[in-house]
Amino acid sequence: MEETHPRPLILNSPPFACFLWKHYWGVSCGGINICSESSPSGRSGEQRGLSVVLSSSEKQPVKEALTSVCGPENIMYASGAGYKILCVIQGLADAYILSEGSTYKWDSCAPHALLRALGGGVVDLAVSLQQSESGVQDPSTELTYHLPRADQTGADRWANYGGLVAYRDCSHLTVMFLNCGRKPGHPERTHTCSGRPCKL
Repeated sequence: MEETHPRPLILNSPPFACFLWKHYWGVSCGGINICSESSPSGRSGEQRGLSVVLSSSEKQPVKEALTSVCGPENIMYASGAGYKILCVIQGLADAYILSEGSTYKWDSCAPHALLRALGGGVVDLAVSLQQSESGVQDPSTELTYHLPRADQTGADRWANYGGLVAYRDCSHLTVMFLNCGRKPGHPERTHTCSGRPCKL
């Protein structure tokens, strides 16, 4: 695996109800993709409609745009970036979208490894939107973890400034960008971990 991608990691789910903990793990290294979770099954996003989990404090224009794509019944709200990505890992939502740069590399790294093992990933929202608007293919849309931002200091050097989109199926990104009025004009590329063609 390249140094820029998340290493094999374990994610802990917070205790609820009976104070039970559950551990999730995933490895995505070269051609090896294994995970404690199984691939999505049951109804696909096309059959039930695309579902998205957001923060309740997400910008109103983002909420409205996604509601027009997914329908109000498929917009969910939860707290905590790691927990929202875990909702995507578990198949409770098709994607998690955050338009603000309010998360850090340590929030997204462990669940990113699990998503990669499942054939998904976590991309920089701002870079992905620029790419879809310009038609210029940029391989750096997926979040990386090896370099701090030189123009920032302290913890801000490790912020995910462009926002993020966590997903299990890259076709959901195309649906979201196309239906939000942004048309990816560049050719399909092969997703690095699933081997499937998709547009970002």
